[in-house]
This record gives sequence, C-alpha cells and structure tokens, in this order.
Amino acid sequence: KKKREKKKRKEEEGEEGAGGGEQGRTLSGGQRARVALARAIYQNKQIYLLDDILSALDAHVASHIVRHCIFGLLRDKTRIIVTQHPMVLNQANQILHVENGKVSQSDITSAASLMSDFEDDGEDLAGTHLNAEYEPQCTKGDDTKSLDSVMAEETREFGHLDRKVLGAYWSATGRSLGFWVVFSVLLMQVSRNLTDAWLAYWVGASSGGITPPQPNDTLLELTNDDTIQNLWSIGSFRSILSMAQDFLSALVKGVDHDSELAEELQQEALLPEVNNKTLTMYYLGVYSALAVGNSLITLVRAFLFAFAGIRAAKYVHDKLLKSVLYTNFQFFDVAPLGRILNRFSSDVYTIDDSLPFIANILLAQFFGLLGALFISLYAMPWLGLLVIPLCPIYLSLQNQYRFASRDIKRLASNALSPLYAHFTETLQGMGTIRAMRGEARFRRDFSFKLEESIKAQLSASAAQQWLGLRLQLLGAVLVGGAGLLAAITSAHLTSPEMVGLTISYALSITGLLSGLLNAVSETEQEFVAVERVQQYCELEKEPNADGSADPPFGWPYQGVVQFENVFLRYREHLACALKGFTLHITSCERVGVVGRTGAGKSSVLASMLRVAPLDQGSVTIDNVNIATLPLDVLRSRVAVVSQDAFLFNGTIRENLDPRGLHLDSEIWEAITCCLASPLVQALGGLNAKLDPSGSNLSAGQKQLLCLTRALLKKSKIVLIDEGTANLDYESESAIQMVLKNAFRGRTVILIAHRLNGLQNTDRIVVMRDGEISEQGTPRELAANEESAFHSMLLEQQNTAFGQQ
Repeated sequence: KKKREKKKRKEEEGEEGAGGGEQGRTLSGGQRARVALARAIYQNKQIYLLDDILSALDAHVASHIVRHCIFGLLRDKTRIIVTQHPMVLNQANQILHVENGKVSQSDITSAASLMSDFEDDGEDLAGTHLNAEYEPQCTKGDDTKSLDSVMAEETREFGHLDRKVLGAYWSATGRSLGFWVVFSVLLMQVSRNLTDAWLAYWVGASSGGITPPQPNDTLLELTNDDTIQNLWSIGSFRSILSMAQDFLSALVKGVDHDSELAEELQQEALLPEVNNKTLTMYYLGVYSALAVGNSLITLVRAFLFAFAGIRAAKYVHDKLLKSVLYTNFQFFDVAPLGRILNRFSSDVYTIDDSLPFIANILLAQFFGLLGALFISLYAMPWLGLLVIPLCPIYLSLQNQYRFASRDIKRLASNALSPLYAHFTETLQGMGTIRAMRGEARFRRDFSFKLEESIKAQLSASAAQQWLGLRLQLLGAVLVGGAGLLAAITSAHLTSPEMVGLTISYALSITGLLSGLLNAVSETEQEFVAVERVQQYCELEKEPNADGSADPPFGWPYQGVVQFENVFLRYREHLACALKGFTLHITSCERVGVVGRTGAGKSSVLASMLRVAPLDQGSVTIDNVNIATLPLDVLRSRVAVVSQDAFLFNGTIRENLDPRGLHLDSEIWEAITCCLASPLVQALGGLNAKLDPSGSNLSAGQKQLLCLTRALLKKSKIVLIDEGTANLDYESESAIQMVLKNAFRGRTVILIAHRLNGLQNTDRIVVMRDGEISEQGTPRELAANEESAFHSMLLEQQNTAFGQQ
C-alpha cells in the first residue's frame, strides 16, 4: 500500500511539476491556453477575465472546458469573457458587442442561460468547489513535444581551461596579427630597458665613475673602451647595446670621424666648459631619441592591441550568432531566453572590453618582469638568494587563487542567466503578474536570484583581497631583502649608481610580480567568457543545413508536394509525432488538415520546413528531395503563417516586406486583399511603427498582417497554421475567400480547428495520432455519417448552438 501511495505521489508530482518551457514553447497553442486557464482557476477569485481562451481549441476540448470549467468550476464567479465561441455566447447572461471602440449592450434572459442541457449538470456542478477533487476528462494524443518540456540546466566546465579555448581566441585575433601584438610588447620593453641603461650610463659618467667619450672617439671605439665596460658593470647588457648600436649611430650625429659634432669637439678640445656642455647635449640627445622611440613603439602596440581586440570580438560575435541561428529548433525548447541573452550580452561584452584590457596588462607585466629581473640579477647577482626561494611561494599562491577564482567566475556567469530570464519573463508577463497579484512572489524570486549572483561576485572579491594581502607581504620581504643586500655588498660595488638601479628595479619587481599574478588569474577568469561562448559556437547544427544540391531555376514551379512514409520525432527519446505519413498534394491544390489537439497537424508543416529531422521517409517538392536543399533556400521559397503571429519592432512596411523588394502599390494591393487596409490606415500607413512582437495589436490584427506578408511573398507553396484562429467569424469567412481567390494558382496547406472555414478547400486530411485517419473532399466527408470529419463537424455545429 505504501508503495502504491508513493508511486501515486510521484505521478502527481510529475504531472504538475512538468515544465512547459520558457513562455510555454514546448506546448501547443491549445495546451498553453488550458494551462493559463488552470492557473487562473487556482487563484480562486471572485472575478475572472478570460481573453479568447477557446480560439486555439478544437470543438470537443472547447465544449468540455465550457461545460466543466467556465460553467462548472467558475459557476459562482463573475466571468467576463472575450470570445467568438457561440456556445459561450448562448450561455452568457449579458452580451456586449464591441465595434470600432464602441459598446452596444443587449440583455439575454436568464432562461437562455439555463438551457435544459445544463440543468442536470447544474445540480452536480453547483456543489463543486475549487478545493474539491475534480478529474476532468482529458483528451488523448497530447502533443509529444510537451512530454519532454523540462528545461535543461545550464552546464559549466570544471578545472583548467581547455587549450582549444585559448586557441579559439588566438584564431579569432588572427595568428599573424597576434604575433605582431606580442612582438610589439617585447620591443616596447626592450626600448624601455635600453632607456634606463642609457640613463644609468649618463649618471655614472656625470659622477666621474665612467670615462666620458672623447672628441675623437667613434661609437665602435666606445664599445671597446673601458667606459662601456663600466656600463656593463652597472646593469646594462651587451646584447641590447649591440642591437642598438646602429640605431644610436644613425640618431646621434658627431660620433663618426666625419660628423660635425666630432669636428666641433676637436676644435673645442681645449675648452672644457664647452666640451662638458656638448657632452650633456650628446647624452640628452641619445636619451631623447630612445624615449621618443619607446613612445612610438608604445603607441603602435596600443593600436595593435585595440585592433586585435575589436577583430576578435567581432569574429566571436558573428560566429556565435551564426551558430545560434543555425542550431536545431529543439535547442530553443530547453534553453531559456535569459541564458542566450547572457551569452550575447555579458560574455560578448567581456570578450569585447575586459579581456583585451587585462590581456594587455598581462603581456606588459610579463615582459616588464623579465626585463627587471634580468637587469637586477645582472647588477646584483646576490639578489637571486631572495628571488629564487620566493618563486615557489608565488607560484603556490597563484595556483590556489587561479583554481578558486576560475570556478567562481564560472558560477558567477551561470548565476546571471536565471536573472536575465527572470527579467524577461517579468517584463513580458507584467499584465498577468499584476492580475494575479503575484508581485510579491516575483519580487521574492528576483531577490533570491539576485542574491545568488551577488554571492558569486562577493566570493570573487574576497578571493582577490586574499591574494592581494599575501602579495603585499611577499613584496615587502623582497624590497627589504634587496635593501639589506645592497647595504651588505655596497663595499664591493664599484659605483653607487648600481645600488640605486638595483633598488629601483627591486621595487618594480614587487609590483610587477603582484600585477603579473593578478593579471594571470584575471585573464583566466575573463577567458571563461570565451569558454562559455565557445560552448554555444559548438551547438549541434540542423542536419545538412548547407545542403548537397541546389534546386532547379525557378523552383518550385508547380507546387507538387509528396510525403512518402514519413516518420518524424522531435527528440530521440520521444514518440514519433508522424507515423508512416504518406500524402500526395497536386499542383495548386488547397488541402485542409484537421484533427484533435496533438494529432500531429503542425508536425506536417514541420516536416516540410525541416524543423525536425525525419527518422524515415522523404518529402519532395516538384520532384526535389528537400533533404538535399540548403535550409535558407528551402525556407525562403515557402510562405508560412504560423500559429503564433510573428512581428518585429519596426514599421509596417519593414514587417510586410523585410527585403524591400516590392513597390508601395504592391504592398497596398496585398493589404487590401487581406482586409487589413482599415487597420493599416488607422495605424498611420506603411511607415507606422509597431512595438516589439506587435504588442500594440490584437492577435487577430497580427494574423491579418502575417497573411498579408505571406501573400506578398508570392511563393508557390503557402503553409498556414491556424492563421484565422483569432478572427471573428465574419472576418474568417472573408479571409477564406481571400485564400480562395488571392492564393489562386498556389498550393495551400491549411491547418484549422474551425471546420466551417474548410469548405473552400479541395481536400481535407483528418489526422489522428500522427497518421492519416481519412481524407476526401469536404462534401464527401461531411456526407459520410461514419467519417471522423462528419462527427467533428456535427460536434462543432452542436457546440455552436449550445447542445451537448
């Protein structure tokens, strides 16, 4: 008994706890409407506002909801319902007819709202309360996509960064450009150290510790002179001065026998004061030349870094965008919008701004440390007694900090995704949240998600403070040790300038070591953004997205569609949505597809657009297997009006003609054909702005514009999925005439729940559990009392008159 109770609890939790995806993406339109209605009923309020909740439901499900929900569970509530459904209108106590923003009121007698069909049920339903057990009859054949609707958790890497992440960024900058960036940093450091070496030589010469150059000395002679040997002793290095020999000789005139300065020095050899002044100008000229050279190299290095950073960010962004656009549709069922936005906003911003900045610091600190260590150790070899023991300590601190900070950064990046998703959901559902008085709950959820994000950021700051304190202590040890060694060995030094140079570089080594360790750790943290973007750059693409063959010129030219034994499933572990579906559609034929919710109607269109791969079978259009075509070619040659009307932020003209291929006269002709002319004129013409997702329009108005766009596309094949579900019956009848006349000469596949709108089709296909139950002309199926279509039609007609 306990096992049975436990199993029952798990089943109940599984049914109620099943996720529907962000914005219910994994649910069909009818399923979303029913979930929203159930959510409203859970609130147990006295007044219910229901906005066209029955338009996406078939007659059987709509009748069930009207009887057992609207006039059952909500029997004792005040219900204000926006609808076109006749059964609801027949049972309403009062009808308000709205036309052009004006309301005309007509009262319905209470007898009409208490029809005999509901009198018997009324006694049973009158005692029904929201807290009582209620087990409504569920329809069979729910959409298989909703069975796997739990959102996948965001994954993160662990441990060291993969080398391919570093390689990906190196490739994004360009290998040759990356080499020149590194070389420019190296050259900048060499020029800086050379400048310091020349300054030390100048100080030594001025103090008398080094023999200044004589008037008849050349640069080659100077390099063999004891003066230069003294220069070696104060910390310069032969290789740098040898490399700079030609550079200095070109910049400093007068070093050669034939130079003007040599002649002046020879002429003024007997004038010591003038000679000293000339020597000062000589030293100053060389120092200025080196300083200017260092500045120019630094400027070039800054330009190269900026250019490389911009190039890498653009490359990564474009690659990420292409990967997301071309990934399979199932990815969007399990990935919340906030998670995707996190990649495109926070991570791409890091790659564009923070990563180049910290990488620049890393290279500068690294080469600066190398130069400082080389000069300091050459000038004071005993300093190695301090540097060598401190290196393992520094490396140990670095490893401890790197491991922690890297994973903290990953946690912080992951913690931002739920925050972005919550922002998006809250903004999009603000009306529903306020109606449900759910502000407190959403504030609580926001505070929790924000706290999780702040925890990670606080941990990152604490780790930085931990490292900084220890680096400062080690730096103090290094500087103090350098000063102590200088004091001990000062008696053995030939010149005091060496002591100053060593102490100066010891001070810089402390800062450089600290900066280098921080830069290494922070660079690794910033590379987490590259790692996360790289995850999305490697998303599974739609099968054969580039195709293996191009279609013939003018394809499709007839519009003949052939489904041959098609098996389709949305994910591997789900049941097939289409099972052995075989159908032949002739040129310019209008075919209506009907069936219960989840029967597989939308999957027929999905197979034509390759939204999901086929397990078996093929779909051909004009004798061309669509599996061999590039996806952009296939989808650009077919006009689609989806169940969820899609409009983007922009003008009406941009929404109807995104590529700007049509004249205004052609656009207005299509608008007139689709009965959208009053709407467009009321909005202000073709240049009127639409809000994002067309939020300033009703569902019916958005469907009219989408139909207009499909008509304007002039495709040979038109797919319409519940394109008139949100229209009133008068507008729907008019649109059906538009489909008959305006789309004449085109192959039309129409999915509809309202069966009356299919009377102008050439053939009707009835779906059941992913298979064709029956097919035939509307007249044949309606006349056959044993057909499923006849039963559905009779059921809808009875529902329209409020009968059982």
